[in-house]
Amino acid sequence: MKPNPSSHFYLYAKSWYQEGDRDDDLKTIMGNYSGMEKRFVDMRDVVGHLLGLAWNELQRKPNGEYSFKSFIFRTEQNDAITACLSLLALSQNNPEIPLLRPDENILPLVKDVTKEEIEKFTWAN
Repeated sequence: MKPNPSSHFYLYAKSWYQEGDRDDDLKTIMGNYSGMEKRFVDMRDVVGHLLGLAWNELQRKPNGEYSFKSFIFRTEQNDAITACLSLLALSQNNPEIPLLRPDENILPLVKDVTKEEIEKFTWAN
């Protein structure tokens, strides 16, 4: 089973990581995802990737294409990041593409998350 390469975007959306400056946090995650230094990551890269994740999530639902179009039309450009993160936060963990474990080397974990909570979640190896 291959882990989801976008795991840390989902984990951020699901509040596993402490939130600092949202754009800066997402650039950090995008840099880790793409292998680029954060200083070279543009918010257009982040928004494009989040929209791709939103598309993938909505494609798993009935009338996926219509749902995505409706999602886009309801979303103001400045709110695209918030809308995508909200969608990822509500998504169910796909056992066929499990998420990687949270990585404190990317962003600090939320302080009140316990090791027991982390261990009861289904992760990729």
